[in-house]
Amino acid sequence: MPGYVKVGPIKVRPIGFESLGVRSMATLIETPDVKVLVDPGVSLAPKRYGLPPAEQEWKALEKVRREITSAADKADVITISHYHYDHHTPFSERKYDACTPDDAIAVYDGKTILMKHPEENINKSQAGRAASLLKGLEDLDVNIEYADDRTFRFGDTVLEFSPPFPHGPEGTRLGYVLCLAVKHGDDTVVHASDVQGPVEKEALEWILDRSPRLVLISGPPLYLLGFRFPKAALESAVENMIEMAKNVETLLLDHHVVRQKGYREKLREVYEAGNVVSAADVLGTEETPLEAYRRELHEGEEAPWRRS
Repeated sequence: MPGYVKVGPIKVRPIGFESLGVRSMATLIETPDVKVLVDPGVSLAPKRYGLPPAEQEWKALEKVRREITSAADKADVITISHYHYDHHTPFSERKYDACTPDDAIAVYDGKTILMKHPEENINKSQAGRAASLLKGLEDLDVNIEYADDRTFRFGDTVLEFSPPFPHGPEGTRLGYVLCLAVKHGDDTVVHASDVQGPVEKEALEWILDRSPRLVLISGPPLYLLGFRFPKAALESAVENMIEMAKNVETLLLDHHVVRQKGYREKLREVYEAGNVVSAADVLGTEETPLEAYRRELHEGEEAPWRRS
């Protein structure tokens, strides 16, 4: 595999996803006109099953951090869908995000930054993070635009951003996110961070109205079902994922959903469509859902997911 998937003239390279061992949806999207780095962040969960990250997770984190920096060096545009740390690089030293202020400078300096509005349709936590990011950007050579429900053109390439959609079910305390459609001629790719399925029909309709051939989307957080993710939200997400799979060539379903062991079996009716894949699948590599198997990794088992 060449390390990317092509949709017409559009090259899409997943950089960090749960199927690649980290919390992230970092993606480099290249057209003949512009190179776009989407959501340049990566994280590990400080605790899962009451355990800290295993050694393999730390190695995956450092690898993806290096790849984000390399992709940023190539990119003309950085986009930020929301301000969770697995979706942007902050100007602070953070162990579980493998970042320092120098890493943030390397990602953002000299770029056009199309970012979610830092004060509108945002919760208190993310507003604080957005303000901190903007403070760090003040001394850099950057062009900043708030992207909510806006369209930007680079040559024959159009970057279209959605209105803010809930980070999961309507009413969630996790705030709002932006989806991004990258269009060149008759070919469209949609990157849909953290809509979790999507749960909400409005997000599904926005995505399908763009007639994408490829959609990269965060699946529902099965590991939080009945705790922070209601059963009704899962039912809605499953219905919407099935509808989406029927209407696109490829549905790249990853991120939250891969944090659950056996996620494909639990969503069997979605995967029956035959065109639903992970980031690892499109790169032609083995899935390494490290967080889901953190307990086994701490117990010294080698690649336990191969048995699932």
